[in-house]
Amino acid sequence: MKNYKRLLQYMRPYVKQLILAIFCIIMAAAANLYLPWIIKDMIDKVLAEKDMVMLNIICVGIIVVFLLRGIFFYGQSY
Repeated sequence: MKNYKRLLQYMRPYVKQLILAIFCIIMAAAANLYLPWIIKDMIDKVLAEKDMVMLNIICVGIIVVFLLRGIFFYGQSY
């Protein structure tokens, strides 16, 4: 326990960066979990019902998710 308290003293100046990194880790994991849901919608709605509007929405959604995922991966590694 003594070593843990000592470690926390060294981390005190970096609390903001630590919170930001934890937030980025959570959001990157959420973006990874969102991708299979997009694929499910593509199979269910686009391929089964031949809905071309949904295909366009899914394409934009995939681009946005990959962009956000890249930003959050950069934030967690920084």
